[in-house]
Amino acid sequence: MLFESHLGSRRLPVFPFALISFLFAFGCAQLQGFNKVDIMDVSVLSQKSYKVNHDPSKHTVVILADSEGTEITDLLVPFSLLKQSGFNVYILSNKRSPVILWKGLVVLPHFLVTEFPYEYDAVVVPYLTHTEDPALISFLSKTDKKILSVCEGARLIGNTGKFNGRNMTTHATSIFELEAKYPWIKWQRGKKYETDGNLTSTAGVASSIEGSLFLIRELAGETALQNTMKNINYPFATLRRDYPGEPVSFSDKFTIAKKVLFDDDPKIAIEIYQGIDEMNLALTLDAWARTFPLKIEAVAKGFVKSKNGLLLSGAQNYLDHDLRICPGQCDEKAFSKRTLHVSDKKAFSLDANLELIKKEYGERFSKTVRRMIDY
Repeated sequence: MLFESHLGSRRLPVFPFALISFLFAFGCAQLQGFNKVDIMDVSVLSQKSYKVNHDPSKHTVVILADSEGTEITDLLVPFSLLKQSGFNVYILSNKRSPVILWKGLVVLPHFLVTEFPYEYDAVVVPYLTHTEDPALISFLSKTDKKILSVCEGARLIGNTGKFNGRNMTTHATSIFELEAKYPWIKWQRGKKYETDGNLTSTAGVASSIEGSLFLIRELAGETALQNTMKNINYPFATLRRDYPGEPVSFSDKFTIAKKVLFDDDPKIAIEIYQGIDEMNLALTLDAWARTFPLKIEAVAKGFVKSKNGLLLSGAQNYLDHDLRICPGQCDEKAFSKRTLHVSDKKAFSLDANLELIKKEYGERFSKTVRRMIDY
């Protein structure tokens, strides 16, 4: 039996699992989903620079980045939470060009990884496209500081060869693959984060929150942790460490396949604007991308400066979308079609997004998204 799919004009079989097998690599990020950003957007951002006001009295944390693809939540959540806690935080890239995060979103890094001029206390390792990049591996191999590996940032850790015999965790769905690829690491399940000496690693995507909060407590103490948890409406009374860690199931895959093949999915624009909260933006884009819309992009008017000073840019075309999602307060006049607002004022940002997804696609699909982001 054949049917007409909204994926295009081709006629597809009812159960073309081979054609949608790409959907089932549900690790920290579908990095193959990075889209090429308009050259003009990147060149405009490339002409910008940061005025760095380094405060040597504060803790300093660096976040590694791959200019050709870095998972958005793995990078922006630690940046946002650490900046809120008063740290110096810098993005170090393997190239001078802006860093592609996901779906049209780009960020300007602060320094080349080979040219960072300051002392630092910790390094954050997100999931990167090139997990064997020589400059990034060299930086990581030489450090004796605290390391926070987020989700499949564990791949770069494994490729250094420096952490043999250490305890680590990663995304619940990816851990099977990483066990086979890096058997010299002792992989732990059922943890939001795992610590072993100076190395802390997290489970998938959303676990970047717990990993960042743990690092805040390690560097700045319990009061700083509690203040940050309160500021973001963290939904648990204490910092969560033990949790089930459910991998994406066959039932989840069937739910996704059914939606992708039969539903009339929208083209989604996630609006970025001056002063946008980095964590709210990342969690919104990551959650809604896992609803598998026909198209999803971060959309901006030129470049913007985020709440904590990052220079961001995105796709420029509002017209090619039929649903806008605002992580906060957007310009109502900029978009004449349907708009959903994600507010983090009274609720935890990720919970707010999952509640909207539940209203749009039902509780079952919302739970599937929850498992995909390891929440």
